[in-house]
Amino acid sequence: MGRQVGGATESERRREPRYDRNLPLRVGHDSTDGLRAESINISTRGLYCKSPRFVAPFAKLKVAVELPFAASGTATVECEGVVVRVEPEVETVGVKEYRLAVYFLGLDDTCAELIARFVEESH
Repeated sequence: MGRQVGGATESERRREPRYDRNLPLRVGHDSTDGLRAESINISTRGLYCKSPRFVAPFAKLKVAVELPFAASGTATVECEGVVVRVEPEVETVGVKEYRLAVYFLGLDDTCAELIARFVEESH
């Protein structure tokens, strides 16, 4: 299990630290009509979020995250991702919130730089 250090969750397995940030996002087969979710933490490799619906592990998704910069307004990062973990692990009657770990696929350098700049600015 990771530990909290200076706003970042560290783990021996992670190449990039994750930063606790609650950001609006959309996940789905199409980032414009996907379901609304909220990030719990984010890095340049992926994010952990709360979703109102179950999404199966290994599902490929379009992800759109809004990054609110203090000085320059909002920037939207869009990319593909794959669900690498879901909690609870199966769709369960009565559960109103699922937690998804999403690994970014093919995040371009510009988007990775936007995320890095955002977490540095809001650190």
